Amino acid sequence: KKYFVFNKGIFIISILATFISSCLDVGVAFVLQFIINASTTGDINNLLSIGLRCLIFMMVYAVAKCFNTVIVRKCIRNIMVQLKRDLFIGLISNNTRKFRSKNVAEYISNITNDSNIIEREYLESIFSLLTIIFNFVLDVLAVSYTHLRAHETAANL
Repeated sequence: KKYFVFNKGIFIISILATFISSCLDVGVAFVLQFIINASTTGDINNLLSIGLRCLIFMMVYAVAKCFNTVIVRKCIRNIMVQLKRDLFIGLISNNTRKFRSKNVAEYISNITNDSNIIEREYLESIFSLLTIIFNFVLDVLAVSYTHLRAHETAANL
């Protein structure tokens, strides 16, 4: 918890980047819907116009995904650097006799393995869980919106 608080700026930016990325994930479904609707109408000019907009959207989507990955990795890296620093400080402040009783390579191996497990199983999982939650909520909203529009269209007929 203290590592998230200490890195709250980059952590909040990571959450926002993950949210924006999830919004764009949902946007891909709407883009595909627009392409399918335009292609079934038979209007080539409309299809070309939507195709150009979709191409621009996909470029924005790719940039946003890359930005999200970079920001999340930077946040995880900052947390891991602080965690490793605290581990080494704790190790150095350890009793000298206790420290010398083990091989230094064993200490380094344990710290490396444990920190890799924390990074992979805890930190990356937090951002994966956030992505899943954001995608779920936004997908439910998108389906609700589409469902309401379909009912409005049916009511107008």
